[in-house]
Amino acid sequence: MVLLAHLESSGVQPDRRASERHFLKLRVPGSTPAEASVVVLIHDLSRTGLLIETSANLAVGADLEIDLPQTGVRQARVVWNGGHYFGCQFHEAISKGGLSAAILKSPEAHPSEPVYGDTWVEEEKYPLRTRAAIIIGLALASWAIVLTLFVLL
Repeated sequence: MVLLAHLESSGVQPDRRASERHFLKLRVPGSTPAEASVVVLIHDLSRTGLLIETSANLAVGADLEIDLPQTGVRQARVVWNGGHYFGCQFHEAISKGGLSAAILKSPEAHPSEPVYGDTWVEEEKYPLRTRAAIIIGLALASWAIVLTLFVLL
């Protein structure tokens, strides 16, 4: 079956997830109008926004300040929430250098960690020779079963 598709660009880039996201686990200080000091765990970061985890009670539309390494205090607005997880958009995009500094400060900056509270973990692949041997072995075993059934019937 052949499926044809035509993709069109509207010319307007959506503001959600338009920037490349970087997964990390970085604890930084923050503050809200209601709380002068909160601990924020950044799970992913882009130049325009971030995903945080905090015990602070934040509503959609609430402003908060986050102290990023080498960048300093930045203001962000909560655009969505889910429990203790909050998607935030910076009032002003951070620099590439500020983004890199935050990534370098993160002790675990790779996507094999659970993200957004999920439990997925990137699986390690076997070497190509091992995968090929497994495929060939399974194919031979399948044919052996078919031939055995053919002889018995």
